[in-house]
Amino acid sequence: MRSSDKRLTTVRLNDELFQEFKFQCIKDKFSFQKLASRAIFLYLTNKKFKEQIHKQTEIKIKSKIRVDEGY
Repeated sequence: MRSSDKRLTTVRLNDELFQEFKFQCIKDKFSFQKLASRAIFLYLTNKKFKEQIHKQTEIKIKSKIRVDEGY
């Protein structure tokens, strides 16, 4: 896809949520652009995905207990 076929947007995200996402993206070799494009596609083409997105209200990541902290 050519750059002229793409739209540049700006979004504000919860910092903690985005930091965890960036960490996972590095591990998975994935990107926010890929996520956004695929999520929009699924939202438009998959009724179950769209319903799940509409029902999801809790967006905070619960604290993880890390093995290296001795828990």
